[in-house]
Amino acid sequence: RGKPNLMDMGSLMIKPVQRVMKYPLLLHELLNSTPASHPDHKTLQDALFAMKNINVNINELKRRKDLVLKYRKNDDDETLKEKFSRLNIHSISKKSKRVTSHLKILTGGEPQVVKDQTFNKEEKLFRSLEKTVKLCVKNISLSSQHLQVGTSLLKSVATNPVHNYNEQVCFILFQMAQLDKLVLTPLSALQALFSGPQKLIQKRYDKLLDYNSYLQRSTREEMDMAKRDYEALNAQLVEELQVFNRAAKKIVLNCLHCFITLLRNIMSAALQSNFAVVVPVPNPLIEEVHKLNFVKENSGATFIERKLSLEKKKPVPSPLEFPRQTEGHRSKLLSMYSTELLYQAKRKCNATQEFDIDLHEGELVAVVEQKDPFGSTSRWLVDTGILKGYVYSTFLRPYNPAKAQKDLTENGFGD
Repeated sequence: RGKPNLMDMGSLMIKPVQRVMKYPLLLHELLNSTPASHPDHKTLQDALFAMKNINVNINELKRRKDLVLKYRKNDDDETLKEKFSRLNIHSISKKSKRVTSHLKILTGGEPQVVKDQTFNKEEKLFRSLEKTVKLCVKNISLSSQHLQVGTSLLKSVATNPVHNYNEQVCFILFQMAQLDKLVLTPLSALQALFSGPQKLIQKRYDKLLDYNSYLQRSTREEMDMAKRDYEALNAQLVEELQVFNRAAKKIVLNCLHCFITLLRNIMSAALQSNFAVVVPVPNPLIEEVHKLNFVKENSGATFIERKLSLEKKKPVPSPLEFPRQTEGHRSKLLSMYSTELLYQAKRKCNATQEFDIDLHEGELVAVVEQKDPFGSTSRWLVDTGILKGYVYSTFLRPYNPAKAQKDLTENGFGD
């Protein structure tokens, strides 16, 4: 129908349209030059509509990207002069309005009209992941430090020719290196990535307060601008938070799996060593320590004993003093109880609580129950042959008939 007033095919081939933003203009010219009765007219209309939508989406994505780059900027990167340059009457007024709006929403004075359940769900997951990663880095780092202390001790033992733990030490050191590489390094890197989204989430809340406030009492232009800013930032966050949360979950689960596997390997190595054999401490070793001069005095005293001995305590109200044990009482205990239940007082023990009894050094008792009414195993119920009461177990030692007879002869017990 005549030559159209636009570029011909040869021109398009020589100078192709390189920017997608120009395609709607080209399609619009083609549509204007095509009669409505032409079979291609409807196709051109659909193509023009699709290209306009593409351009809108491109502009919106660019706008969202620019907002993210603007608000993601680190405050530490700004100089003091730049920070002051952004401080003006408008910014101060905006911040004060946000605070007022936030307080009104909290107190119920103003409803929060705009809500996004998808964002709320993703933000909650984001906060949970952030806390999990922080705790994992902290606790796994402490575990690694404790393992290093234990390995240092094992290395010192490995130098002893009597023991051969070199293989275990090398294996554990390798596992600890793997722990840093496969667990702590990825988790620490992930932890550093949370700061960027945090700033955008906070800025999104600021824009939400602006939008919610403008909905109540602002002009159409202000409301539309606030709406565009909020929706752009909200859409970008919803889209990227979903991707971030999925990736973060996979990283955390993978690191925890590696940590459990490495810890299991270390425990398996420990169980295969001679340390896994459970043997009681030989008595000669304890006696050797007791003979040292700087532990002879109160050598067996525990913290509880020292506290009871050194602190001034109020005596338990009692109308009568506890009677001293006699040989007849000892004979009664020896005939009533088996040797395994008999104990002797290592030193004088004073009653400190209700139902406690006094014991003098060397007195014989039979253990009736190795706990008190509250379930504590530090106080035992004993029978002195005269009465029953509670004493701290650290004041007692197992009864040795031969040693007891010798002490009785030397000290003239019961006189």
